[in-house]
Amino acid sequence: MLQATRLAAQELLIEQAWLRVGAEPFERFAAALDAPPHANEQLRRTMAAPRPWKS
Repeated sequence: MLQATRLAAQELLIEQAWLRVGAEPFERFAAALDAPPHANEQLRRTMAAPRPWKS
């Protein structure tokens, strides 16, 4: 199910936006997406909040 959702989201994004960038800016962008998030107070609160689907 997650795979189908991911594919549908990718298709939607591809249909709505095209962006041309060079190889080096793309590599930096991809690295930023692949990097783990930096811990901060808002992220800690979000991760500690009760999950609606578990109530």
